[in-house]
Amino acid sequence: MTRKENLLLNLKENIFCKLGSSNIHGVGVFAIKDIPKGTVVFKFSNFHPDRDELVDIYEDEARSLSDEVLNLIKMYCGISRFNSYVIHENGLNHIHFGYYLNHSNEPNLKIYSDPNAKEHEYVNFITVKDVKIGEELTEDYRDLSGSEENLETQYPFLKKKDN
Repeated sequence: MTRKENLLLNLKENIFCKLGSSNIHGVGVFAIKDIPKGTVVFKFSNFHPDRDELVDIYEDEARSLSDEVLNLIKMYCGISRFNSYVIHENGLNHIHFGYYLNHSNEPNLKIYSDPNAKEHEYVNFITVKDVKIGEELTEDYRDLSGSEENLETQYPFLKKKDN
């Protein structure tokens, strides 16, 4: 199959969402068609794993960046279980829809990693229930890291409320 044929097939079969104004927070990701449970939603056309890996950037390394870039990293990149920011090797210019997923305690997506993928290869998301056209796609931010404390510091709204 040619690259163009592969791209056209991807556009027909694997494009599920668009960005839009969210009632949860700012910008969100919305289904443009019904998406069945078990669907991997952000497949990449012409995907080349050798050119699409994630890199761990630690806090002391991130401090060498401008405040504006550091704020973007803190906004878009969860703190990993290694206590690092996980950033695409091409930097923030490679942001895709997954970065715009809003948090929900009852998400319709979960992080999905191909069991055959290389360590730190780009993760994806899979639907955990049927999603209807127009519905906002969400994830549970607590699944971003093994450190609940780090995530609560980064995303204060995740803190458990004392009642």
